[in-house]
Amino acid sequence: MILVTGGLGMIGAHTARALVDLGHEVVVTAHCRTEVPSFLAGRVTVEPLDVTDRDAFLALAGRHDISNIVHLAGSLPDEDPVCSPGARPHHPVAARNRDPPDRVGPGRAG
Repeated sequence: MILVTGGLGMIGAHTARALVDLGHEVVVTAHCRTEVPSFLAGRVTVEPLDVTDRDAFLALAGRHDISNIVHLAGSLPDEDPVCSPGARPHHPVAARNRDPPDRVGPGRAG
């Protein structure tokens, strides 16, 4: 079984569909988005998961025989257009990795 994180997003859903079309069993994760696209309905297993939650991720692996992972989950540091305002917890790693406003690119002065 192939795990597709972010499998209900645009890229993830089309990736999951291609994998299913090739004959693979697929489980997709959903963090904020819960509506399954019609072309995936009944064809994939959907698991709620915040991929930053290690214990939840390991629990998911205990429920499914995962052989491969396609990691497509992502978020924007300041806003997430999929989640409603306030639904997404602050992500300290994303905040820490942002460049200060006076820099252009990683580690370069603007």
